This record gives sequence, C-alpha cells and structure tokens, in this order.
Amino acid sequence: MKNDRIVIIAEEDLRKGDLRLLQTGDLVPADLRLIESRGLEVDEFELTGEIRPVNKKLGEEDVFVYRGLIGP
Repeated sequence: MKNDRIVIIAEEDLRKGDLRLLQTGDLVPADLRLIESRGLEVDEFELTGEIRPVNKKLGEEDVFVYRGLIGP
C-alpha cells in the first residue's frame, strides 16, 4: 500500500513503512511486523522446524512473520 492506495510493489522495491497485504499462498517477501491479522497461519518449518503452520495472533507483543509461505 502506498499513498493510501493498494498497488503492486515488487519485492525489491519494498521499503520500511510500506504495508503489505498477505493472502493464502503468498510468499512473505521479507520479515514483516503484523498490524492486523485474521486467521493467519504461517509455515515456519524452514525457520523453526514446526511441522504444522503457526497461528499468528496479535497480542501485547509485536508479532512478526518471516520470509516463507502463508499457510492454508
């Protein structure tokens, strides 16, 4: 999202402060801090060895997603 509009941004053009909309099957292009989430699960196997997708919920701490696939 740039200038309050949804636009397609190439991975190499992402900058700090850009908002990224993630959907099922999307590749997370970089480490991202979540500001909103609804039923988001992320495949973190390559990072943590978790066999099942990890449910990402916002709470008191910052929640991040790391480069990888979005789960089902």
